Amino acid sequence: MTRTARDRVIIFDFDGTITVGDGPVLAYAEQVAVRLAPGLADGFRAAVTAGLHGRTGLTGSPAAAPVDDYDLVRQVAVGHGADGAVLSAAYLASRELLATEHAVISAPVLTRSAGRTTAGHDDLASWLRRLSTQAYLVLATNAPATGLDRALAVLGVTDAFDEVRTSVGKPAGMHALADEMLARGPVLSVGDVWHNDLEPVWARGAATALLTRGGVGDVRATYSADTLDGLVPGITAWAAADLEPHHLHQPPPARPVQHLTTATSATTAKADL
Repeated sequence: MTRTARDRVIIFDFDGTITVGDGPVLAYAEQVAVRLAPGLADGFRAAVTAGLHGRTGLTGSPAAAPVDDYDLVRQVAVGHGADGAVLSAAYLASRELLATEHAVISAPVLTRSAGRTTAGHDDLASWLRRLSTQAYLVLATNAPATGLDRALAVLGVTDAFDEVRTSVGKPAGMHALADEMLARGPVLSVGDVWHNDLEPVWARGAATALLTRGGVGDVRATYSADTLDGLVPGITAWAAADLEPHHLHQPPPARPVQHLTTATSATTAKADL
């Protein structure tokens, strides 16, 4: 039986996916800096700046490759003596500043979708609203609700999503969300951290769209690109396609699937959940 419109689901991540810019990460780093022991803040800021520009080797630089910029800040902070309490307080304080002049965000520019503006590009809000005529749209983030309404308003997507899920607790919480949405129909998950945003969905045989870091992605992703704009053709085509049950790929048979429904508390960085 051919699937009909709106019985399929697209799950979008927030930070690094539908919003771009270093503002929130820099706000997080600054909130860490003001909580460090005296004399450590300048070195911490320098190491974060170097890390964000791809430079390593400074004292306190990340020991392992960070999965995203929030994880970079976390690793550098730990190297400068920050504990979990400092990181949590700094992260929550930074979310209070989200989408203000102290944590500026912007929507990614889209050039590859139909319905472009006269300036030659589409806007995120218009694209999402067109997608919503074909798919049930869910925004799922590890971040708390703090500042999110303001951020969605700044991006112009306040009414673009059918559901907004906060404090999801990825990757564990993504397993439960994937099961819930797969009961509705085929699922496509869009995000920038494979382990958090996509792997739980992929493990169930569903589609994935990965925003890569510097061209480094995961070969298991259905679609991959350096920008959301690069993913637009694939996502748009998936939303419009006639999807039969066999459209799902076969998940690895020996892979354990974790089913957790308890949400975790607010985190110091989205990569850590």
